Amino acid sequence: MANAKRASAKTRISKTVDVGNAGDVQECANEALKALSSGARTVVVVRGIGTQVSKTVAVAELVKSSLTGIHQCTTYAPVKVKGAKATEIRIELATTSEELDVHSPGYQAPDTIMGKPSPRKRKEWNDEPAMPLKKKVAKAFAATNASKGDANRKKVALSSA
Repeated sequence: MANAKRASAKTRISKTVDVGNAGDVQECANEALKALSSGARTVVVVRGIGTQVSKTVAVAELVKSSLTGIHQCTTYAPVKVKGAKATEIRIELATTSEELDVHSPGYQAPDTIMGKPSPRKRKEWNDEPAMPLKKKVAKAFAATNASKGDANRKKVALSSA
């Protein structure tokens, strides 16, 4: 893993939060939040293996939504657990980009940098009002029936000819 090689080159203070079967997502997120917000830690690593990948991502998203200006670098690696193949996810959360490899494909800049929107943030959906569900269903039904009607008319025209 590129991040593991880079970790030896830089001295940094980090804490590892392992997400397991018994661990609650909120408890793991609180542990990571305490480490980052106290100022004693600059990097928190959230790790999960196999079926815990989705929980690990949820923990990272909770931390990022609670604190502003958090940088993220995600890496995946194949591992063997009890003779079976599995995937390990490693999400590094840092308060500054200096601690992470910003050129890594798994790097995500924070949503805001010094109060300004990040240039990497996705554009918001257009602000058109949402169409009520009944109208959506009616519109889809009408479109489906119109295409069926055309097909039926073609069949009748071919059979009468």
